Parts: sequence; C-alpha cells; structure tokens
Amino acid sequence: MELYSIKGVENKDRVLIRNIKPKDNLTNHKKVMMLMWVHPSNTQIKTLKKKFNKHYTQLLPIINTWDPIGLVGSGAPDDEYDCITVLLIVLLEQGKSQNEIYEFIIHELDDHFSMGIDSISNDYREQFIKKHKEFSSDLIDWYISYKGNTN
Repeated sequence: MELYSIKGVENKDRVLIRNIKPKDNLTNHKKVMMLMWVHPSNTQIKTLKKKFNKHYTQLLPIINTWDPIGLVGSGAPDDEYDCITVLLIVLLEQGKSQNEIYEFIIHELDDHFSMGIDSISNDYREQFIKKHKEFSSDLIDWYISYKGNTN
C-alpha cells in the first residue's frame, strides 16, 4: 500500500491507494493497476477544493455535463460529484494514464454509486465502457490544455 501526499495537505488528509486485481470483466489484462480510494471526508473534499480551486472551478462544469448517473440533470446540487471531481484532479496532477483514470471512474461508479459495469445490461455494456473511456481521454486532453494555458 502506498500513501500519496499532496503538497499543502495535512497528513491526516492524505489519500490512500492500493493495487488490486480488477474484476475480470473490466479489462482483458491479467493484472492491471486499479486505484482503490478511501472516500474522502467532507473535510478532505473542502481541503482539496481549496487547494485545487482553479482546477476545480474549470473541471466542475465538465463533470456535471458528463453527469454519469443523471443526478445533476435531475436537480441535484452542482457539487454532487465532488467526491469524484477532487480525486480526478489528484490523479491528473499525479500524471495518471487514461486507463488508470478510466479504472478509477469505473471503480467509483460501482463502489460509490452502485452503477458499475455489472449493473449495465449486456445490450448497453459496450456503449457504457466506450462512454467512460472517451471521457477519461477527454479529461487528459482537458488537463493538458488547462495546464498549458495556466503556465
């Protein structure tokens, strides 16, 4: 297990990740790093939102447009996905790959929102996977562009 610290975040607010084998239906690879996060507390979310305020402000509308399970579109508050948003910022800051971000999203949708691949009927599973792989790639592209514009 590795403990990743984020500069400016107290030790008690560090984010824990560990390597595990993903479910067989997530990938054809025998062993892939999957990020398993301890869900951040409200205090940790506030700390990360403050630390990455500019990132967060830019990423929030992107996350809410993606609206993976339709909560924002159904009237939920704009910060409904903060638990994912702040951790995506951390992943992007750490230089994680498109596949690592995709695996994180799939894990979070399953673990935190009970909307994982197994909950999707076979008729829509390929579309579900494609949508989230494309979104992961779009996040990387956004981040590269964002960082290029802020330097």
